[in-house]
Amino acid sequence: MSDAAGFVQFMIALNEIANGASEPSTLAVWQRELLCARDPPRVTCAHHKYDEVDDNTNGTIVPLDNDMEHRSFLFGPTRISAIRRFYSNTPTRMFHL
Repeated sequence: MSDAAGFVQFMIALNEIANGASEPSTLAVWQRELLCARDPPRVTCAHHKYDEVDDNTNGTIVPLDNDMEHRSFLFGPTRISAIRRFYSNTPTRMFHL
């Protein structure tokens, strides 16, 4: 398990090792005991997002409302060139410290 900050920390460490470091500048903290379940387990919070709800979507993931807009689009050569020009001017380095 990790959050976004942990993932960034991992990617920075991976970058450091890929660039020749013998170990990352920030060492991992392994506190796996925090992930162990209680014995016996007990519910400490009601998670209402998992409650059963009526299916009013007719079997689709997204409700098919009449006010929903459906459009197709195409990136032609001009727009692809514009996207490439935009991204060619951005820095390639992902992490700035």
